[in-house]
Amino acid sequence: MRIYGIREVKEKLEAAGLDPDASAGPAEFTSFVNREAARWSKVIKEAGIAWISHRGDAPVLHRARPPTRSYG
Repeated sequence: MRIYGIREVKEKLEAAGLDPDASAGPAEFTSFVNREAARWSKVIKEAGIAWISHRGDAPVLHRARPPTRSYG
């Protein structure tokens, strides 16, 4: 994948414990990213984590909404 040729991207992936050179291909990487997004979004919502992003010069506070139903 061309994205792995970007040094900064490769360094961030390696820092996250991923080995870009061992990837089986774009489909497998996409599947991994989707699984991780689902996994961590649930954790963030259940914990009520908030974060700040910046749009232009103004910081924006985001709060994760708790799930609307029980998963138990």
